[in-house]
Amino acid sequence: MTSFPMHSHVRPSHRAAIAAPLILLSGCARAPMVDIGGSFFPSWLICLAVSIAFAVGLRAFLRHRGLETEIRTLAIFYPGLVVLLACLLWLCLFR
Repeated sequence: MTSFPMHSHVRPSHRAAIAAPLILLSGCARAPMVDIGGSFFPSWLICLAVSIAFAVGLRAFLRHRGLETEIRTLAIFYPGLVVLLACLLWLCLFR
């Protein structure tokens, strides 16, 4: 019968390499789902849909006021706005 030593001589760098995936996987305890009409939807999907709708509304407002021409990089501004709003909504509503 083989006996294992009580105190392993594993280097700290190897311990970190073993612990890192375990720490990352500990966040997968439950899926963030919301029950809507008997169907479960991911909460981030709801936040994304709301933030896209808000960004479309903001774009219409900015175009109506003539302010959209002042924004230099629209291809970065609107997707960044959607991501920012989706993350803020998720943090405020579901965390």
